[in-house]
Amino acid sequence: SAFFTHIRIIWGLIYQKSVPIAPDPSLLKEFYHWFDHVDEIQQVANGTTAIYLIPEADIITLRGTKPGRKKVGRAIVNVQEFFILYIQELLAKLGICGWAPSLDKPIDTLYNKACRISAIKTF
Repeated sequence: SAFFTHIRIIWGLIYQKSVPIAPDPSLLKEFYHWFDHVDEIQQVANGTTAIYLIPEADIITLRGTKPGRKKVGRAIVNVQEFFILYIQELLAKLGICGWAPSLDKPIDTLYNKACRISAIKTF
């Protein structure tokens, strides 16, 4: 239940009637330009260097989200500023503007693996 709530937050599905967004095809093309293998994604996600593939200003995940208590579905969560910044920095390192797995592609695509890795790492 907690991980499901986490997914709803990073996917922007905070409100009950929210609809999941699909990743931008041009961003997917750019993502596949940077990564050829899941090990490269893991290395970037686990790395301590702050080399961003895209500027933090381009991250739409949690943009405008203010820290504090939020109702997400039936749950009430306390979203801390560190949580917001950590997710946005990790996505910038991975070149993901908006956390949104590609639902029309297999779960084992590199992009979907990057979304899964980032969700687990930020949980």
